[in-house]
Amino acid sequence: MGQGKRKPEARAAARKANSARETRARALRLGGLLLILGSGLLLLFLIRPFSTPSFDGGRAFQHLVAQYRFGPRVPGTEAHSGCLEYILRELEKYLPEVRRHSFRYQSALLGWVEGTNIRASVPAASRDFKERVMLCAHWDSRPVADRETEPSRRSLGVPGANDGASGVAVLLEVARILGKTPPPVKVEIVFFDMEDLGGLPLLGALQDPFCVGSSRFVKEHPEFRVDFGILLDMVGKKNLRIPKEAISLERAPHVVDRVWKVARRLNARAFVEDTGPAVMDDHVPFLESGIPVINLIDMEYPAWHTLQDTPDRCSEESLRQVGEVVLGVIYGS
Repeated sequence: MGQGKRKPEARAAARKANSARETRARALRLGGLLLILGSGLLLLFLIRPFSTPSFDGGRAFQHLVAQYRFGPRVPGTEAHSGCLEYILRELEKYLPEVRRHSFRYQSALLGWVEGTNIRASVPAASRDFKERVMLCAHWDSRPVADRETEPSRRSLGVPGANDGASGVAVLLEVARILGKTPPPVKVEIVFFDMEDLGGLPLLGALQDPFCVGSSRFVKEHPEFRVDFGILLDMVGKKNLRIPKEAISLERAPHVVDRVWKVARRLNARAFVEDTGPAVMDDHVPFLESGIPVINLIDMEYPAWHTLQDTPDRCSEESLRQVGEVVLGVIYGS
């Protein structure tokens, strides 16, 4: 009888041993799976440590409308001063280092006026960042609507919803995102004043040039260097279509190629493969100083330099596509 009792005990011990072995085997298999998964995640992080945040076209459009509501942002006016303070407040919400670059300019049309470029520096997520990038736009609007068909309306200031407010609107939303999600590169955001004084026919030989603010910025900041830059100008219209601006393509083709590669990956249909016209814009002073800056601009805009440059001709979707591409370039999408 004693021997019969030992057999069930032996079988129970064997079952217990088998169960323990199976438990250890499952633990080993799970540990191996977790190790493989962890290694894969680490490899993914090393290959692409930064994911690209999404861009809110609706928030950007609100910034466009806010600027428009000040009225034409002509130097020397209350609308100009009010918009300046608005941009500064928005940048200071998100970024630690926001500065003014003030200058005086004697305009053939406006007389002596005060100008202000705005510069915000965005630190990189790591001290061993590899690139320094400038994102820029002009924030003033044209003092006269010289393309109006009715002569009596040509002396009025342009509302500048697309030509002026759109580029600023995109970059204010970009600034918010950069402040929340530090980028892998150092970013300089610069808003230029007095871009749109040039080419006024009513002044005859006494004409103001275009790009007063950016020219003064380059002249008075010889130490300012970036690896490349992207200028946003007139990027808000409905059915946006951005070709490769001719001066950018000639003098900074590698930057154009980089931006368009990101646009293709993101299926940003506003970026087309055509070559557009050469545009005298705020990228030119930087190109002349040896800094490769390209211009994103859609010149096929019937409301250009007229009183019809209003928010109803602009689109959240256009701002979103441009913002997504800019973020894709910054975060390496």
